[in-house]
Amino acid sequence: MNSPPMIKNRTALKKRFIILLSLLIIFILTIIIFFFINRYRTNNSDSDELNLVLNPSFEIWKGGVPIEWENKDVFIFDVVTSILDGEHAVGIYSRNNVNNGIYQTIQLDPDEVYYICFSLKSNSYNPKDVGFEITYSGDEIKTTADMSPGTHIYDGNKNWRQYFGSVTKAKSIKILFFSNNNNNLHIDEAWAGTKFSPVFKHQVNS
Repeated sequence: MNSPPMIKNRTALKKRFIILLSLLIIFILTIIIFFFINRYRTNNSDSDELNLVLNPSFEIWKGGVPIEWENKDVFIFDVVTSILDGEHAVGIYSRNNVNNGIYQTIQLDPDEVYYICFSLKSNSYNPKDVGFEITYSGDEIKTTADMSPGTHIYDGNKNWRQYFGSVTKAKSIKILFFSNNNNNLHIDEAWAGTKFSPVFKHQVNS
């Protein structure tokens, strides 16, 4: 027995409705996926792609040390409390007085101006005890005393301090963070790029 025309029409309408609803769901999911992909690309473009420092927030560790950073005869420890941003920072400690520490060498374009900044926290801010050396253009050096200390970034201990500066006409830079005389130095959010660090601007303005 054939179904009445009305039932056939309802069945056809139901199938069309299901098809249209499925297409609508697929369309909405496509928009959502595109939104998150675009957001990820934007965030990545604003940070990691512009930052020439590798593993700048010390979030990735292997064998007890942050990857991409060389160790020059210091004790290294993972800092997971009272950090500035993310889930990790790095701490270094040395008993000697020869500016040993961790470092990274970065290749640059000598025709560009590069902005450098990072955050430090220590039980001492004596530049002889803890700090950094930035070697560039062969043998020129910027030290802790040469770069400008920014406003303190207040965390639980209220003693993160940011430093910032710039270099020009440099083919490469070597960023070294050092510790002397039994002092601890915590480091986070290292940056080197042709644009200023978005993390630094956000924190200074907050």
